[in-house]
Amino acid sequence: MRSISIVVPAYNEVDMLPACLASLKAQDYAGEIEILVVDNASTYDTAGGARRLGVRVVPEPVRGYGRALRRGFNTATGDIIAATDADTTVPPNWISRFVETYDGNHDVVAVGGAIRFEDANLKGQILTRGLLPILDRIDRANPAGPHLWGANLSVLRSAFDACGRWNPNFSFQA
Repeated sequence: MRSISIVVPAYNEVDMLPACLASLKAQDYAGEIEILVVDNASTYDTAGGARRLGVRVVPEPVRGYGRALRRGFNTATGDIIAATDADTTVPPNWISRFVETYDGNHDVVAVGGAIRFEDANLKGQILTRGLLPILDRIDRANPAGPHLWGANLSVLRSAFDACGRWNPNFSFQA
């Protein structure tokens, strides 16, 4: 059975972490799951809140989503590394679906999925129910392959290591 690491970048999101971490701890996957909250230079008690909820905290003292992902992925120990955001909840079969996809498709090295806002305001509803499905269809038709949403992605550690890990010159949020 594969071991899984889940990286959760967090910046001042102590209030959102309980729901996120509860959804991660409620996974139906029977294998080993490591949860890493990357405290991305928070100015209040995000790290303490995560520790109180029983997960490992990894400090990243320089702000930036890409830096937090890099730190978390470089610290992760699992055979599969997944990522979601601190303001995100995932379904109970999130990890088992990733593993099932890898196990059933040996050419697959990264798996992701769509995102949807719960209790979204009108702009969020327009974005996730109108615009994003259109962009996803266009993105999936790309011959180079679709991109992976930061709030819903995974990669085989072997592929991640083989490609040289994160490119530090690439910015997720320029």
